[in-house]
Amino acid sequence: MGFNNSIVRYFDDVLDWTPVRKSLLVLVILIVILVHYWVFQVYQMYFPSKYINYKVLTTLQWGLPFLIFLTGLLVYVGKQVQDKEWAQQLFACISTFYYSISLVILGYTIGLSNITTGLVMAGAPLFGFVLFQRHIVYAAFGTAAVLIIVLSALSAYGHIPYGPLFKPEFFYAFKARPFYLLCMIYFALPHFITIFGFCDLFFIRWRQRERNIHHISITDSLTNLYNRRAITHCLENALAQNAELVYPVSVVLLDVDFFKKINDAHGHLIGDKALQVVAATLQSTLRKADQVGRYGGEEFLIVLSQTELEQAVIIAERCRVAISNAYVSDEQDQRLQVTASFGVSCSEQCGYQLDKIVRQADKYLYEAKHQGRNQVVSILNTIRT
Repeated sequence: MGFNNSIVRYFDDVLDWTPVRKSLLVLVILIVILVHYWVFQVYQMYFPSKYINYKVLTTLQWGLPFLIFLTGLLVYVGKQVQDKEWAQQLFACISTFYYSISLVILGYTIGLSNITTGLVMAGAPLFGFVLFQRHIVYAAFGTAAVLIIVLSALSAYGHIPYGPLFKPEFFYAFKARPFYLLCMIYFALPHFITIFGFCDLFFIRWRQRERNIHHISITDSLTNLYNRRAITHCLENALAQNAELVYPVSVVLLDVDFFKKINDAHGHLIGDKALQVVAATLQSTLRKADQVGRYGGEEFLIVLSQTELEQAVIIAERCRVAISNAYVSDEQDQRLQVTASFGVSCSEQCGYQLDKIVRQADKYLYEAKHQGRNQVVSILNTIRT
């Protein structure tokens, strides 16, 4: 479990890698595939099968080691130029074409009409589209497809042997079918693991990005509370859900007192700190089910679902006291007290219309400021300090 988490963390930002670094990943995967095929070749040299064409196997015995060496050399070159701007697209093109052509060569040696070739043709482009620009993948995939068609046509008309690594009777003999199945599973295994394994990692990353984008879209970056659009949406949902059951919904609108003076006297950084202190205080004071967001510059909106006006006023007063007990330190490390004024409205008095319930809360907020600030005002009464 820990090992898997380490892999996910390592590839967590793979979509943000440079083209050269992505290309190095593809080349390393190719080396693993080549070594996998080479192991089969070495095994057949020492434990021969009657269906293997040993003349071809002997002729090609240095082919795979050469390809492994050449791929390793490309990896070395990529390491040297990975920080060069001119190498980004060029090396991505070279490595993608090299990857595609190498797989076509491997596919031809074992026969192009099998599950391995189908898996690579279907999965490799998907793998490539996630990593590289579309035109590079289309060009490499198109080249590989043309080569496969040409080699298949030549094999079909008898100009070149089909699957030269195996004897012709291998593809027709009934007794060879178990061996054929094992061979195809063996050759398909690294492609299956790399294509589906890495695509799964990429999609995990994509899902994380979607969650992050969603979080950013509904979150105020300064206070880490809901932004105006999100808290308004929360209020809309609360009103719609509770209207059917005729449960009360209360709204608290609060505004930081003398916020402009704080900015003018101490600077915007201290003003930002004041908003952060208010936000943190509200989060720690409110109930878990309550929802709070930054509604404007120094205004905050609290949605209290299934909460009557009397209880909403008590909650607002609790928040008012908590904020007045908090403080912000200025550059001289002097404590600045922060206070806020509150207006409270409830669906019991003004219905389940969003505009009306917010407007009512805003009206009482204005009255709280007009009456001296640092207090809670509702239709019921005014709770003073």
